[in-house]
This record gives sequence, structure tokens and C-alpha cells, in this order.
Amino acid sequence: MSKHKMLQKLINKMATDKTRWKVFGAWLKAQRENAKLSQEGLGDRIEVDRQTIYRIENGLSGTKRETVIALAKALQVSESEALIKAGFSPQNSETDTYKILDGVMISFQDDDLSKKQQQEIADIVRKLVVGVKAEKQNQ
Repeated sequence: MSKHKMLQKLINKMATDKTRWKVFGAWLKAQRENAKLSQEGLGDRIEVDRQTIYRIENGLSGTKRETVIALAKALQVSESEALIKAGFSPQNSETDTYKILDGVMISFQDDDLSKKQQQEIADIVRKLVVGVKAEKQNQ
């Protein structure tokens, strides 16, 4: 498979931040309700206000990895599952993330790639995303 086709496939699979936020938010709400906690009650357990829980549950904002872990612990659910639902790797490895366009990011967990190689790939993906968006607008 050519690099272009592989990158095109990658772009087609990428979820926007907002989609990921909504998926995690719906999952979080279900877990909170299953634990019979209010938004305020869950917020108190992890030391954030009710509005923060509301915003996360309704897909209005994402959250940090540490907050996802705290939420999982407070709800007594799998940290790995929570991290995956929130769009994070369940592993402790650090990732390098590049913003492609609003709502589109790419993350690298491969330590074999240099920063320059990662930036070059991000630039190629950005061009492909722009091209796909332009094609959709012309249809």
C-alpha cells in the first residue's frame, strides 16, 4: 500500500476531538449514573466543580489524562477503558501530538521517529485533510 493510501486511511479513521469528547462524555455519564452519583458528588470526589463534570459529560470539553484517571478511580471502573474512551493511550508512554486543523490532531507513540520525521508526517496529513475537505465541499 502506498504512503498516500496509508495516510488517507489514517485520516478516514481519525476522530475529531469533539467526537471523542462526546463518546467519552456519554460513557462517563452512564458510569456516574450506574454508581448513583450526582455530577456534584462525582466532582467532589475528584475536586472539580459540577460544571466541569457537566461539560465533560455533554461533550463540550475534553479533559486531561490525569483527570480521566481520577474519574475512573472515583467511579471504580477500569482506568484503561476510561483512557481509551477519552482518546488516550492506556499505556504510561508519553506521546507527541500535533494539531493538524481545528478538531484534528495526530499523536505519535513511536520512539523510533525523530521530531523532524513526526513533523513531516504531520505536515503530509495536514495537506491530505485539507484536500479531503476541499473535495467534500466540491461535491
